[in-house]
Amino acid sequence: MQIEQALKYGSTILKNKSDSSALDAEILLSYVLKKSRTFLFTYPEKKLTKTQWQKYKKLIARCAKYEPIAYITRRKEFYGLDFYVDKRVLIPRPKTEELVEKILTYLQKTKHQMSNIKICDVGTGSGCIAIALAKNLPQAKIYAVDISKKALKIAKLNAKKHKVLKQIKFIQSDLFSKISPKTKTQYNNIDNIGYHKNRSSGFCGRGINIISFSQLQKINDIKINIFCFSRSRKTEDTKIKFDIIVANLPYLSKKEYQKTSLTIKSYEPKLALLGGKNGDEIYKKFLKQALLFLKPNGKIFFENY
Repeated sequence: MQIEQALKYGSTILKNKSDSSALDAEILLSYVLKKSRTFLFTYPEKKLTKTQWQKYKKLIARCAKYEPIAYITRRKEFYGLDFYVDKRVLIPRPKTEELVEKILTYLQKTKHQMSNIKICDVGTGSGCIAIALAKNLPQAKIYAVDISKKALKIAKLNAKKHKVLKQIKFIQSDLFSKISPKTKTQYNNIDNIGYHKNRSSGFCGRGINIISFSQLQKINDIKINIFCFSRSRKTEDTKIKFDIIVANLPYLSKKEYQKTSLTIKSYEPKLALLGGKNGDEIYKKFLKQALLFLKPNGKIFFENY
């Protein structure tokens, strides 16, 4: 079987299973041959070995059952970095790269002293946000937090791969509960933050926005995708304070989760997707806690859909 024929076979099998069947076939064949996609088109007549052909067919069959390519190849590019991923972690989304970019742009504009900056990535998953920030902010101290012990193993593996393991402190914690365990915090004392999902608009509209804490309290109909707001009131003190808190947390309601694609629902971790009955429960809890761990004039960046 030649490369050209193998690609045609793969794209035909995946034609009704994927919107990018030809690309998927190319990625999988590149993975099997351990060659670039450019190689496939440079040497279309090159023959696969029997072992390579059998492996390729098996991978195409897995893809035809809606298994994400990132899980099949166990890799996903994020912010120019190659990450190991498997079913223990959510696959990094291209949209989340904008969240990293927004933080880096903010720090550049405000001219923070990088040697003293502390950042907390809540719900780190594969570690993509924390590691991308660490690679671009080598002097920053970064905390990577996740409720899943399995996910943290993947995040540590990726941190080691990208040589930032010593720069990041990994903590298994339900949001902030284990970050400063000896500090008594009263999350419920914080006023209503004005955050809720707007089902009629499909929550949220595309785009990136920055809003202050005071503005956030006044908003009744949030239609934005990436948020940033500041601490603007005194709260009970905590042992650890951060200049920046960033999060990409579960956001789907039970109904939304049931309606999501098989590629997501059947393979990606439910824990990283389901945000409670209405979908916003975890974000509400996060925002109440986050303000207690934020330095004066600090910023909170978070993303949902």
